[in-house]
Amino acid sequence: MLAVLAALLFAVGLSLGRATRESPAPGQRTLVRTLHPATVAPPRRTVTVTVTAEG
Repeated sequence: MLAVLAALLFAVGLSLGRATRESPAPGQRTLVRTLHPATVAPPRRTVTVTVTAEG
């Protein structure tokens, strides 16, 4: 039980250490943009293929 708790605390500490190290430096800005999909024209025609099984 103690080993599981120690492993959990180690993992949490490792995660927090990486998160603080990977954060942007002071003065830097993060830009978030939302991309909107382009409109696509409908197909000019539709082809239907019907296959019947013999046997």
